[in-house]
Order: sequence, then C-alpha cells, then structure tokens
Amino acid sequence: MADKKLSDFSYVQQSDVSDLIVLFLDENNAPKNGRLNFQTFVSGLALLGSSNTFVGANTFSGNVVFSGNATFNNTINANISGNSATATTATTATSATNATNATNATNATNDGSGNEISETYMKKDVSNATTTAKQTINEWGEPDWSSAIQITLPYTTPSNGYIVRNVLTNSYIHLNIGNTGIKSFAGATSNNESVYLPTKKGIEYTKDSSHGSWFIYFVPCIGG
Repeated sequence: MADKKLSDFSYVQQSDVSDLIVLFLDENNAPKNGRLNFQTFVSGLALLGSSNTFVGANTFSGNVVFSGNATFNNTINANISGNSATATTATTATSATNATNATNATNATNDGSGNEISETYMKKDVSNATTTAKQTINEWGEPDWSSAIQITLPYTTPSNGYIVRNVLTNSYIHLNIGNTGIKSFAGATSNNESVYLPTKKGIEYTKDSSHGSWFIYFVPCIGG
C-alpha cells in the first residue's frame, strides 16, 4: 500500500494499516518513539472490558486481574485470592489448593489451608465415610476413664459423657434429670452395683432421695 496521510482516510480499515509509529513516555517520563503492530494493538483493545473464554493451555507468568467474568474450561493450577466475585466461574478448579474465595470452585480438592477436603471433613452421609473415620466417630462416644472425676450434687455436666453411680449394699439413690420430671434410680440389695447413665453437656443432676452409701462420678466422652 502507498504511503498516505491520516487525512487521506475517511474511515480506517484494519486491513489498511500494518504498523503504527507511536510517541510514548517511558517509566522515567522520557519521550520515546517506536513501531507498534496495528493488528496486535487492536487485538489487545478487544480484550479490554469483555468476557473471555480461556480454552486449552494458557500460561500467565505474572499477576493477572480479571475485572469481568472469566471462564476456565481446563484444570487450574494456581493460588486464587481476592474478592470472590472475580472467581465465581472457576467451577473446575480441581487443583486450586488455596481457592478460599472461589465460591463456585465445586471441585477444589483442598481447603484454604491446604488440607485435603476428603480426608479432613466429615461427609453429610456418614455411611460413605472411610473405615478410619467411622472408627473415630465410634471412639468419640466412648467414656474417657482417665478423666473421670467424683462429683457432688447438684452437678451440671460440662460436656457429653456419663454419670456413673456406685451404690453400696442396701443403698439407693434417686436422681432428678434436669427439669424434665424424669428420675433415674440406682440401688443395691445384696452386692455393690454401678449404673452408667449417658448424658449430654449442660444437664443438671440433683438428688431426689437416697439411702445408705453411694458415690457419683462424671466421665466425659473421648470426643467431648
């Protein structure tokens, strides 16, 4: 194409222009001039303020800010941070280990601290939990005998656990369980007996009546 002045164009087509001669200021505000490929320049402008889909392998070597909607159709290997609104469409962030703000990263394998989600958190359907998880759940409800303490009445349980009543021969004790109107009885006629009463945190036990010799203990659950 022959050289033309800008005034020769009533409308500039992209096909009419190859390069631009530009005058710009560098980082020190010193004037510079150079040659800029027009097609590259136009392509860059097209990306500003638009919605873009990144398909396939794309490498971003520096900080990338997505001010609009960004759709990723492949696995993301990155640390995602910032406002959740900038990452709401990262639905396949399977390797976004620190996707703490990617609110729709439904396939993230790790939480924001790097913990593996499937091994760290209990599933809603416990039947699908691992064997180790089920064993741990069962153990949590067992009494922690090493932490057993003898108590006096009235007594309010500080955690889930067991009330253990040790009643000696020819003795008994009635306990009131909170304000429920329900009473618990333990007694022995010829031999000493112990009775175990499962309980949860915050239940007050008071003595309704008793006879003879007896002792009461609180044993917390292993899981508290």
